[in-house]
Amino acid sequence: MLNSSDGNRISVSIDEIPESMQHAIVAIEDSRFYEHNGIDPQGIARAVFVAVKNRGKNMEGASTITQQLLKNNVFTNWVHEGSMERFRRKFQEQYLAVKLESSLNAKGLNAKDIILENYLNTVNFGAGAYGIQTAAQTYFGKNCADLSLSESTALAANAFTKYG
Repeated sequence: MLNSSDGNRISVSIDEIPESMQHAIVAIEDSRFYEHNGIDPQGIARAVFVAVKNRGKNMEGASTITQQLLKNNVFTNWVHEGSMERFRRKFQEQYLAVKLESSLNAKGLNAKDIILENYLNTVNFGAGAYGIQTAAQTYFGKNCADLSLSESTALAANAFTKYG
């Protein structure tokens, strides 16, 4: 059975998400999340180097958590795009990622917490589970606040295999 991206989701606040889950997602998806402004120049340089080295085969991604949040919630048709559309979307994601983080910070908000909370509430964890609360209930029969370190790591790895 197919579920829409908002069909099986229970949102929770960042305070309800264990730090182990937050750290696991950041470690797997965007290790410099707390150091950049929405885009990761080091990640981009690495991805370009790998693409050139491999002549365009076995390319690596350089999307930050902020960019992934935008891709999954703004650019919802990305799975059907061609290479030129993908290239254009990547630049749009980068621009919007910087604008989003800058705008949240300018309002005196904690941009990283807001972005991570929204990402963890929207990411696909597989089995029709969108968001960390639904994933915790689906896979472990518990609330996300009660996830252990190993359960958090398993869920983060599962999210990575879906869209990493």
